[in-house]
Amino acid sequence: MGLIEKYNIRKAQNGDGGSFEKLVKVHYQTLYRFALSITKGNEDIASDILQNALIKAFGSIDDFKGKCSFTSWLWIIIKNEFITHLRKESGHAFFAMNQTEGDTADTKNPSPEERINEEQRKENLMKMIDRLPENYKEIITMVELSGMSYAEVSAFLDIPAGSVKSRLSRARDELHRLVEENMELFK
Repeated sequence: MGLIEKYNIRKAQNGDGGSFEKLVKVHYQTLYRFALSITKGNEDIASDILQNALIKAFGSIDDFKGKCSFTSWLWIIIKNEFITHLRKESGHAFFAMNQTEGDTADTKNPSPEERINEEQRKENLMKMIDRLPENYKEIITMVELSGMSYAEVSAFLDIPAGSVKSRLSRARDELHRLVEENMELFK
């Protein structure tokens, strides 16, 4: 980290938005390419994720302690923002993918009460996912909710594919345990 970058970080930590903007300008193309790569080339989503991440970064600039590069710190925030986006956008897709063909015939025209009950079950499952440890929540979101392949998750998290599989297995086991403990929420 250069002296100018350190200087701008200190000024940004003291509330100087102009210094934060200078920091972002230096790294913007790299950050945007990262956001674009994790959104599989979707420019609109990449821009939204990057914008939200930068807002969060400025709001939490005091948390930056210099233990990693400023760019790495921003990448973590972008990655977390992407995971948040996946969870918001993918919840309904997850439930649709997990219905069997027989289920579809039975639910073509659900009653209003059935729709409300189904939405409540979905909401309860998302609450169970939120109770998982962060690394389990992350892997469940990426594989189960967004449909990312093991290879994509491996590259994204920079961990071996075998670690993705084992972490996902442990995350599923923990989620299953939570659901069983709270089965009354799913009836």
